[in-house]
Parts: sequence; structure tokens; C-alpha cells
Amino acid sequence: MAHVAKYTRGSVGTLSRHYERAKDKDGNYIKFGNQDIDPARTHLNYNLAPDHNQLDFVKQRCSEVQCMNRVNVKIMCSWIVTAPKDLPASDHQTFFQESYDFLHKRYGGEKNVISAFVHMDESTPHMHFAFIPVVTDRKKQIEKVAAKECLTRRDLQTFHPELDARMAQVFGRNIGVLNEATRDGNLTVIELKTKTANDQLQKTSQDVSNASRTLQNTLQRIKDSKAELKRVEGLITSFRGTLNTVSDIESIGTKTPMGILIKPQDAQRLKNQAKAYFGEQSRALRAISEKTALVEEANKVKPLQDEVQKLEKSLKHTENLLKSKEKNLEAIKGVIRGNPDLRQAYNAEVNRLNEEKEAYERREREEMEKREWKHSKSRDDYEYDL
Repeated sequence: MAHVAKYTRGSVGTLSRHYERAKDKDGNYIKFGNQDIDPARTHLNYNLAPDHNQLDFVKQRCSEVQCMNRVNVKIMCSWIVTAPKDLPASDHQTFFQESYDFLHKRYGGEKNVISAFVHMDESTPHMHFAFIPVVTDRKKQIEKVAAKECLTRRDLQTFHPELDARMAQVFGRNIGVLNEATRDGNLTVIELKTKTANDQLQKTSQDVSNASRTLQNTLQRIKDSKAELKRVEGLITSFRGTLNTVSDIESIGTKTPMGILIKPQDAQRLKNQAKAYFGEQSRALRAISEKTALVEEANKVKPLQDEVQKLEKSLKHTENLLKSKEKNLEAIKGVIRGNPDLRQAYNAEVNRLNEEKEAYERREREEMEKREWKHSKSRDDYEYDL
């Protein structure tokens, strides 16, 4: 519901401009992270702290207290307080005002508050309570900037329970400040990021696993479609050969007792040719004597051609599905782009899928080369027999 972060002097400028919705030289709002800002709602933002130049305020306040002049000194802390998801929009302003009063008192009052901008133009309404972590040095009895002493472990553990008690008193009911993530105290930024990263890793791993199964199923469908297409093409070739045989018979000039025009000197050639088409001499002789049956069977070529077209459309549809799944994988990349661990897990899975795909394509090429070689060998033998 709320989490805190500490920042060095180098981050103050960018953050303060993001809080107040300043624009860059191109007219775009300055962001800190991956926020999605809706410009149509930016006018709804407001600042609960006194209005002043944030950078000038930080400089002035740090000059009034002891502040080490080192680049790694955390001179600003920022609580991001998000409105509970079940809290009605009509209660948001009261919630943020009470949160500001709670934080204002907790961290030293207005003398330490840089700003408290409420952002209504992002996905979830939230407040950035930015302050200078000033504490009192017990030995020297002076004020100093010390984020580590200001945001102690106890402070983090008691933050949500105390804020929850404050809100229950104000609203007269539980509004959801305490939940499974905050019940045992506020997580540190590192703990919060680790938990978020683990949650994202589990979700992304499941997405990658689902995408992998879908990709494998799609590849198998493509493989099956290609095999079916090859089978139908083979049938078409066979029927075309049968039709050519019928045409050869009709063009011969001697009439046999069976009523078929044929030259005796060409009978053996026809037998050999029919054997090449049908695989055995007996079937070739039956085909010669059953011209009508051959013609009817040859007429089946047209429906088979239609079947081929349907299969080609199915194959095209399958390829489009594969492209769609590849787009889904690109979308998954966007989810994990900012996390090295997630990116490593994703890249490993994609590499594995690419290797399987390459292996499949390599097998396909080898099978195609074998088929082409066998076809060429069969054709050479056939021409030699003639």
C-alpha cells in the first residue's frame, strides 16, 4: 500500500520535476521509471505541502543542518502512499490529507517536507511524500541529515499498523491499509522489489511455458499439414499418370479383341509403363481392360485439387497463428525487459525453442533432399527402361 525509497543529491532534480509534472524540451512529461501518464487527467493533481521551489528548499534546509558533502549521502526520502483499491473515489482526498498529516508529524513537520504531490493521472491514485531525513544527533545535540537513522527497521515495521489505526479512527472502519503484504510491517525497497520480481518471474515462467506448448503444437500442426499436402500431391501425380496412360491408349491405331486400339509392337512398352505407374503388371493389365474405371478415377483429380487448396489455406492459417504467438512472445519480452533475472530465464527458453525449430527445419530439409534423390533415381531408371 505504501513503500519508501532513499535518494542522493543527483536524483532530486529529476524526481522533483516528475512530482510537479514538469515537461522536457520536447514537451513530454518527465517520468521516473515506467509511469503511464494520462495528460487529460494531469489537471487533477495537487500538492498538499506548502508551495515552494523544491530544489531551493532542499538546498536551504541542508545548509541549516549538518549534511555530509558526499555523492552517496541520501538527502531525500520519499514515501509513495497508494489509495487502497476498495476505497471509494469520494474518500481519496480525505485519505491523502490524513496520510499527509500522519507523515508530516512523523518526519519533523513542514521544515523537512519538500513536497506532497498527489497524482491522479496515473493508473492508481497515489501521493509522493518527499522529505529531508533530518534527525537529532544525541551526542552533539544538533540536527543532521541521516536517512539510515530516520528510517529505522522499527519505523518500517510500525508504519502500516499505525497508519491503519489512524485511518480506522478517521473513517470509522477498516479501509484496507493492512493486507498480506503490509501486515507484518513495511518491506524495505529491496525486499519489495525482490517479492515483485519473484511474482513476475513466476507469472512470466508460466507465460513462457504456455507459449512454448502453443509453439510446439503449432509446429506439429504445420508438420502434419505439410505431410498431408505431400500425400495429396502424390495422389494427384499418380492420377495424372493414369490419365496419360489412357490418352496413350486412345492414340494407338490397332484394335484388339477387347476393343482397345493398340499396336502389338507397343504392348510391352505399355506394360512396362503401367507397371511403373501402378507397381505391378496385373493391375496395369486390368487398367488397360477397364478404361472407363481409369477415366472415372482420373476424374477424382479435381476433388483432390480442391482438397489441396483447403490444406494450403489451413497451412496458411497455421502459419498466421504461429506469427501471432511470436507476437505474444514479443509482448512477454516487454513485461520482463527491465529485470535481468527474468530476461535471462526468458532468453534461455527462447534459445531452446529456436534450437528445436532449427533442428526441425534441418530434418525437413534432409527428408526433402532424400525424397528428391529417390525421385530423381526413380526417373532415371524409368527413362532407362523405356
